[in-house]
Amino acid sequence: MGRAAILLLALVALLVGAERLLAGRERARHAGDPAVERLVAPDRSAGAKVSAISVALGDAQLLYVRKHGLWRSREAHGAVCSEAEVRGLLSAFFDARGVRRAAGATDAAAYGFDPERRLGVSFHGGRVLEDPGRDVLFSFEVGRANSGRAFVREGGSGGILEIDRDPRRLLELPLGALLPPLVDTRLLAGCLDEGFRGFREFRIERPGGASFRVAAGEAEKESGEPAPWTLDRGNGREAFPGWRVGGYMGLWLRGRFEETRSPSQAAELGLDPPAAIAKVTPDGCTPFEVWISAADDRHKAYVWMKPTNVIAVVPERWQPQLAPDAEMFLDEKRPNPWEEWLRKP
Repeated sequence: MGRAAILLLALVALLVGAERLLAGRERARHAGDPAVERLVAPDRSAGAKVSAISVALGDAQLLYVRKHGLWRSREAHGAVCSEAEVRGLLSAFFDARGVRRAAGATDAAAYGFDPERRLGVSFHGGRVLEDPGRDVLFSFEVGRANSGRAFVREGGSGGILEIDRDPRRLLELPLGALLPPLVDTRLLAGCLDEGFRGFREFRIERPGGASFRVAAGEAEKESGEPAPWTLDRGNGREAFPGWRVGGYMGLWLRGRFEETRSPSQAAELGLDPPAAIAKVTPDGCTPFEVWISAADDRHKAYVWMKPTNVIAVVPERWQPQLAPDAEMFLDEKRPNPWEEWLRKP
């Protein structure tokens, strides 16, 4: 056998040996890893119907309740919550997987469980408001995430799991936020259902004053293209630049509020009676009313979404945009009052 062949066989043997050594080390490493487990075993959560969620965020106590198919925030005067964000919070616990990092409470501080910055999340059944024990189905405490790692322990258990989700990220708010987490701050949150295909008509009424409506034309039979929007003050239809109603709809769909008020304050907020009423007819949804106040001395206006019974606080400059006069649509010489809402993505 030649020298080259001997060297080749020696090299092959060396590579095979190295591969076996690495494989052995990998098996040993995996053998030492803790087992991956579900935070909540499927057999425990099967059939559980979560009707409320309570959150202890430091000193704050927050409650979210599902009512008539919508999640609502008690602290935001019943404001509608984002369905996607609530689902994300549920998934952060009930779909989470992780590994057990500690078995006793003595290790809690090392994993970010700080009594002064406590984050506790409990999931309740339908008797949450009448049951002295608040009908708790599951209860968890979340440690502070460290370099992308999140730690959770279930109430009544000392076991701490490092999980593949970060519930705290869904519940922490920027400094100065005026609303609790999970609230859907869109003006029409909860007013439009899955059948929504756009708007058909807006009617603006002022109690004791003038009213008008803007409406989409019927689709042309030959082309199928919709006819232009028109405005009617009671003396026939008048045409106006079509992009103006586009900006008006953009405000309703993209406008976001930063505060809410209780419906029990409607009269003192100038909403009962209101300065204006917008009667909205969506395509594919039930028509509804929105009551709008005049601006107050705080440079705020109040918008009462009647189908959800939510009162939103909006900037003063939005008031004439939400409750316009007819000339804001018709006068082509003035700048478009809703230009900013055409530019928003």
